[in-house]
Amino acid sequence: MLSHTVFSAPILFEENCINVLSIENPMFFTNFLNDIIAQINGETGEVFLSENYQPLSIAKNLSLITDILFINFENRKIITKLHKDLANIAVQENMYSLTQEIKIILADYISKLLSNSELPLSFDIEEDTQNLIKFANVKINTEAKSLCEKALIYMDVIRDLGLAKYFIFVNLFSFVSDEDRLKLYEEICYKKYNVLFLENMFREKISYKEKYLLLDKDLCLVINDYCEKS
Repeated sequence: MLSHTVFSAPILFEENCINVLSIENPMFFTNFLNDIIAQINGETGEVFLSENYQPLSIAKNLSLITDILFINFENRKIITKLHKDLANIAVQENMYSLTQEIKIILADYISKLLSNSELPLSFDIEEDTQNLIKFANVKINTEAKSLCEKALIYMDVIRDLGLAKYFIFVNLFSFVSDEDRLKLYEEICYKKYNVLFLENMFREKISYKEKYLLLDKDLCLVINDYCEKS
């Protein structure tokens, strides 16, 4: 559940429903975004996130995507968690022997490489397997993907890595067709993502799954249209 003192009712994240919030007041739209960004950075704010009546940290549970044209899959938070998870897999029973074998081969290679230099060199193959993953430059593959596909991959990555459970996309509808938008809705419902589409202008409802909220320039809730779940 996402709420704010200005909202007359909270935004509920329900299965098979797509939350769309349009805010026509430019100042409140900016303040709303800045509030979320501030909380992601560890500050306090007026936007409140909760689950089963228990407050949730926005910094730990919400991902805000303000630029759908440039979703950064290589930011430090994603890469660090990805490498850490892969390093844990590398030392599991089915991978442990192979991991140790790779370390031995790498040590032998470095030893022979250094022997061809006249400089007094030494090396240390660290036990931390995460450094080997980092050495391989493992990253998320998003080549030749549409914006909606990238949005879905991003949610897959963030949720699977345990970095967030809730997502807010800002002005995504300006960049995708209605057809792609509907396909995105279907995937969101199928994968049971908790998503809010935040827009700075009124958008026509294109699906019975949409739960539409509109705040006009006077911050009056003029539309509160609940989705049909059938």
